[in-house]
Amino acid sequence: PVVSDAEVLVRLRRLTLEHPDFARLSTLVGGLSTDFYVQRLLRPAVLGGSDRASADQNADGAGVIDESAGQVGGLIAEVHRLVIVGGPGLGKTQLLHDVGRRMAAGDYPGIPLFVRLYDLARRGEGRDLAQFALEEAFGEQLEPREIERITAVLRRQAADDSPIFLFDGLDEVPVHQQEDVLARVRRVHRFVLTSRPIGPIQVLQDVSG
Repeated sequence: PVVSDAEVLVRLRRLTLEHPDFARLSTLVGGLSTDFYVQRLLRPAVLGGSDRASADQNADGAGVIDESAGQVGGLIAEVHRLVIVGGPGLGKTQLLHDVGRRMAAGDYPGIPLFVRLYDLARRGEGRDLAQFALEEAFGEQLEPREIERITAVLRRQAADDSPIFLFDGLDEVPVHQQEDVLARVRRVHRFVLTSRPIGPIQVLQDVSG
C-alpha cells in the first residue's frame, strides 16, 4: 500500500519517542522519568567574536543566546541556528535529548535528527546527513529501504524548514577534523549545536555555507 509522507513522519516521531536516549533521562544513578528534568540555557561566551547586538541584527536568524530556560521552544521556532556552549557536566546532551523528545511529541516545532559529531567525523564522510542520523539511531529497527523512504520524505520537508539537526559535541571532534565537520554543519539550514568552549565558533555567522 502507498504510505503518505505524513504517515512516514508519524512513524519517525514515534520511533524517536521510543528511543532509549529520548524516552528516559540518563543519570549516574540510572534512568529517571523525564518529569525530573528542567531545561536550562546557560549564558555562553560570545560566539565568533560578535556581540549580542550585532548577532541579533543578523538577517538570517542567527543569534547569541542569553535567555531563560522557559523560552527554549520559542528560540527554536525563531532562531534557525542555535549554538549552546557550556562546560562539562552541565547537561548539554541531555538538553538536546529533551529538545528532540519535545519535537517528536509536537511540543516544539520541527522534526528532530540527532547526530553525535564525533561519530559523524569517524564514519560519516561522504554520507547524507539525514540518512546517517537515521541509520545511527534506528539502523537496528528499520530496513535500508525504510530509511531511504524516510530520507526522501525529509528532503521534501526541508523546504518547510521542518527537519532540525541536533548536533552534539563539537568539542569531541578531533582537531584535525573540526573544519571538515563545521563545513558540513554550515550547509544545514536549521540546527541546534552543543559544544564545550573551544574558541570562536563561527557557524552562526555563515548561513550560506
